[in-house]
Amino acid sequence: MTDLRRFILISTVAVLLPGALIAKSILFAQSTTKEGAALIFMNWALIASPQLLVVGIALVFPSARGRFVARAQIGLSILVGLFLYITSLDANGPMLWVFYFPLSAVWLLVVALTLPSRRVNASRL
Repeated sequence: MTDLRRFILISTVAVLLPGALIAKSILFAQSTTKEGAALIFMNWALIASPQLLVVGIALVFPSARGRFVARAQIGLSILVGLFLYITSLDANGPMLWVFYFPLSAVWLLVVALTLPSRRVNASRL
């Protein structure tokens, strides 16, 4: 599989997954689907913003489409699922979303810093 096809597949799933999970939780909790449908898009846009940031980074820096995008999107998807699960268990769960964005930023920083850098061979210059 080429890097571009892999990037498109992983990014599409990672961006749509929060929307599907949010839609499930909102539609089961709301009494009317009209109110729930309005909330789904707003919540998706907010919660999927780290995934959209990774897509933006990969579009600006094509060299990041390899291991960075895969690790970042998979980790962010796990983080969304974990937060949705935790907030469904606790009565004060919605307050925990305050930690989602800092943890997303920490995850992206860890992924970026742990990837090996491409070193230029001085003898080839």
